[in-house]
Amino acid sequence: MKKLFSLLLFSGAVLPVLAEALEISFDKGTNPGWGFFIGMEAPGAQGNLVMMPEKVGIPALPAARLEGAFNNGGWYVGMSRHFQKPVPFGKLTIKLASWDYNAIVIRLVDSTGQTHQMPVWFRSGGEWKELVVQRPKWSRIHWGGANDGKWHGNLKSVIILVEGNGLVDRKKGQGFLYLNRIAIEAP
Repeated sequence: MKKLFSLLLFSGAVLPVLAEALEISFDKGTNPGWGFFIGMEAPGAQGNLVMMPEKVGIPALPAARLEGAFNNGGWYVGMSRHFQKPVPFGKLTIKLASWDYNAIVIRLVDSTGQTHQMPVWFRSGGEWKELVVQRPKWSRIHWGGANDGKWHGNLKSVIILVEGNGLVDRKKGQGFLYLNRIAIEAP
């Protein structure tokens, strides 16, 4: 029996179970530990992170809504999820929809506390899209921790920002980003 188990383990038959994605999403209609914040570098932004009481998007799905308003200034608002114990990280998949935004900013914090920031462009028109963000080998925009632009170890935090610059209609000055599913997959 031990030989059979060892053979299954090394043949890959058991490995898919071990390599499941970590769901930190809203597809069950609840908030699994995400927090909301307002960027403090430039005052004036407003917003919120709320669970939608009804399904939204095309097709209609359960979702959280990240709200951002920049009519009184400010650069961004965001949502973050921090892990007490850093998690293995190969890629991040985000299922989102928006009529108002065509870009978001992703911040990933590595084991040293270094933040890696990247803009992600998309077109949704209210339809659900899946964005995939691979673990960066290096980043042009980075700070904190090792501060060398290279990825180190596991993932400590995921941060998703909406900015006034990412609005489809900047004159409107506000918008909603809907999020259904967020998953972290090991390398």
